[in-house]
Amino acid sequence: MSRSHRFSIFLVLVSLALIFAVAPVSARRGKPTPPPPPGSPAAMLAALDMDYVQAVTTHLTTIGANAMGFRVFGTPEDRESANYLAGEMRTLGLADVGVERVTGDGWLFKGGSVEANGVGLDATFDVSSLGGVPGTPKNGISGDVVFVGYGTAPEYEGLDVSGKIVFAWWNFDARGIWPNLIASEAKLHGASAAIIASGPGHIWYQAGGGDALGSNDGECSSLCAPMVVISKNNAAALKSALARGPVSATVKLDATNRYDATGYQAIGRIVGSGRPDKEIVFTAHHDAWFTSAADDSVGVAMPI
Repeated sequence: MSRSHRFSIFLVLVSLALIFAVAPVSARRGKPTPPPPPGSPAAMLAALDMDYVQAVTTHLTTIGANAMGFRVFGTPEDRESANYLAGEMRTLGLADVGVERVTGDGWLFKGGSVEANGVGLDATFDVSSLGGVPGTPKNGISGDVVFVGYGTAPEYEGLDVSGKIVFAWWNFDARGIWPNLIASEAKLHGASAAIIASGPGHIWYQAGGGDALGSNDGECSSLCAPMVVISKNNAAALKSALARGPVSATVKLDATNRYDATGYQAIGRIVGSGRPDKEIVFTAHHDAWFTSAADDSVGVAMPI
């Protein structure tokens, strides 16, 4: 990614928080209490309307490219988020409110699946993917599944994966291997697609009793094979079927890299009375993998 792209992506993160420092304070009930000292943490918390914070957070989580969410830079969901936040800024009375346009690399993910068949296995798995991973044709990519361990070059020795689908464990914490390396290695060895999962004993994606899916910035491009993420439980079923005999699969991934895409950021100003010649910048990013209440919808709604 060029320096200008990195700077543009930084700009998209710098814009949103001013909106929320001026949210109206909820009415207190019960016996009046002395106000906390000005500038104290208690005073700052008392100035926040947590009902408003929750409302903004909840609304942002409804903006997504599919049922799982995903509002990523350079997509219609990015623009919708920025327009919504600019509207909130205007309602709260900020000055010079606008939606700025910046250029960078975007990624639009609408969904996907893995249809797997083998001895004792006839299932369709839900999938996620990672930012920058290229998609498959509409009808997907079909082929035999080959297990390649952690997807490193030595683990391909003696394996013929040309035109096939590789299945690998993703364990960044212990191995330090980011998924783009797995997808790139798969393509280098002629594989047509890749399936990855957090394996037994790996700490990622433990939620839901092993049904959670994962995503992140995949740092992929045309150098990567189309790659999907499946849950721990579905990965266990796939690995067991491979131990019993051959497994075939069809990987479908509706994802598009949008190079030099237009991204959107909402920005506004509060002019202070004490030092109007000085500026304090509050920032938060409104893009998200999944619905992403924690990272970073609530950070948009309540920066401190």
